[in-house]
Amino acid sequence: MERMGFCSSWRSLINGCISSVKFVVLLNGQAGKSFAPSRGLRQGDPLSPYLFILMGEVLSKLIQGAVDQGRLEGVKMGGSGPVISHLFFADDTLLFLRADMKNCRNLRHLLDNFCVASGQKVNLEKSSVFFGANVPKVNANQMGNALGMKVVINPGTYLGVPTIWGRSKKGGLAYVKGRVMEKLQGWKQNTLSRAGKEVLIKAVIQAIPAYPMCIFKFPAAVCKELDALVTGFWWGCKEGAHKIHWVSKEVLGLPKDMGGLGFRNFQDFNDALLAKQCWRLITEPDSLWAKVIKARYFPHSSIWDAKKGGRASWAWSSLICGRDLIREGSHWQILGGQEVRVWQDRWLPSLPLGHPVPVGQVTVTPSLRVSALICPESGRWNINFLQPFISGEAMQAIEATPLGDLSRKDRLIWDMSKNGSYSVKSGYRWMQGRSLARRDLRRPSVRGVPKAFWKGIWKLEARCDFIFKGVPINPLKVLADVSAAVSSFFGAMAKAGDSGMGVGRRNSQVTRWCAPAYPFVKINVDASWSKASKMGFAGLIVRDMENKFVAAARHPITAPSAAAAEAYALLHGCRLGAELGVRYVILESDSLDAIKCLSSSLSMGSWEAYPVLARVKQLGGGGFH
Repeated sequence: MERMGFCSSWRSLINGCISSVKFVVLLNGQAGKSFAPSRGLRQGDPLSPYLFILMGEVLSKLIQGAVDQGRLEGVKMGGSGPVISHLFFADDTLLFLRADMKNCRNLRHLLDNFCVASGQKVNLEKSSVFFGANVPKVNANQMGNALGMKVVINPGTYLGVPTIWGRSKKGGLAYVKGRVMEKLQGWKQNTLSRAGKEVLIKAVIQAIPAYPMCIFKFPAAVCKELDALVTGFWWGCKEGAHKIHWVSKEVLGLPKDMGGLGFRNFQDFNDALLAKQCWRLITEPDSLWAKVIKARYFPHSSIWDAKKGGRASWAWSSLICGRDLIREGSHWQILGGQEVRVWQDRWLPSLPLGHPVPVGQVTVTPSLRVSALICPESGRWNINFLQPFISGEAMQAIEATPLGDLSRKDRLIWDMSKNGSYSVKSGYRWMQGRSLARRDLRRPSVRGVPKAFWKGIWKLEARCDFIFKGVPINPLKVLADVSAAVSSFFGAMAKAGDSGMGVGRRNSQVTRWCAPAYPFVKINVDASWSKASKMGFAGLIVRDMENKFVAAARHPITAPSAAAAEAYALLHGCRLGAELGVRYVILESDSLDAIKCLSSSLSMGSWEAYPVLARVKQLGGGGFH
């Protein structure tokens, strides 16, 4: 800890925790005498995981130092890829070395030195070594003896997933179906209520294949078998025969606000999980696994132009499926415009293809970047030269696209989430909506019912009594519950009116305007915005430390959302302060989200407001609190 930079007081505190620990053994419920262990803290102590991480860091540095000095030779992933020598996960250590005796002897020596210094010991009985197919068996046995570990042909499973797969994907995934069937057969269907079955399906069954689905694209036949097991368990069976399935599995898979039960469709859920991995590959290019994938499969291109190849691995083919989903449901947000191609990438979501299309037989440069359409001095669009080559609709779409801080990189945006980052939940929801739109016109009757009605149904007390207590539904009781809810609402409204309080106001305390301290002036901004027209106004007022009026302004704005409108109001406030020549400004707004984004991270807020807030932060120099 001293070599890592921990101060003496902290080291003394940790040493005191280790040396003062005592244990008591319970024998038939009676506590015996306390005793001090000779090895300090044991597994299960709250402090133990943190000390274990520190010890693991020491081992990692020893291995990396040996690699840097040439005493150990790791595995290099491609010509431009990183060298991998070790990976840690919890208390497991995975080592990757070139198969020769020098590496084996040096590794054994390094581990022995670490064990002597730390007091820990490698469990050789639980350790094994696996060699590639090109290593002769005789050499493999010699190196295994040098390491003191057993040589295995198949490492088995790790984190529940087999490390070696055969040619049959369905056969390799048979263990997933077996685990699901094991759970279902262990539950007594006749003793479970509908609510109990729903909880078990969502919390247990649908979670079993989640981890392998993050890595591999399951065959459609396997997903259908899992769906059939779930629906069979839901409807139940009698005397070995399945009961009638009153609605299709597609209806059961609809969200509750659309008349379904929210059971996951395993195939769509698989795609949503793979898309998440692809999103991480795109947004975290400096991570170790992203470097390995790039060096192995697309060293000379981007992920968007990468080819599947004739002999692609199962994992890479699965990532390609996730990439196609991301490509279809996302678009680029323009900031500097250096990464986005005008004629190929999706950066104008209002257009059918996501990018402008040349009119007629015009020859264009495929690699033209969006930055060529931006004036670097003014930070505005400069697209007059494009007018003869693209449609008027495309011109309007470009002009309506807000520009942010030109020094920032362009962002990939997932439209279905507020902050623009992909999540499995939003991806799965998007695929459900896409599937509904692509189906034929024979829509289930439940989909014609408004969402608000279904939300009300799920909240009714009569529905809860029927699901959880088995009480038959009485139509008169349902009407009584609705009447009681309406009466309660109007009663609360009347009490609020009698007490002089507005609806939703918690107390009568009013927040009043405060004058700024010398030498600041305060600029208050606000925005009004119409969802129907996407237009509104930004209002500004400037007052000094003596509460005297300095200036005011009103600007028409066009914004895609209310959050973006508030961001435009802040931008106009910054510009007004610059026009007045004011050096010390306090910018005040009623948009808490915008202020939080400016004071911390812009990526926390609405993606639609991001480029505008980036300009605000650029003009304000980052000094927002």
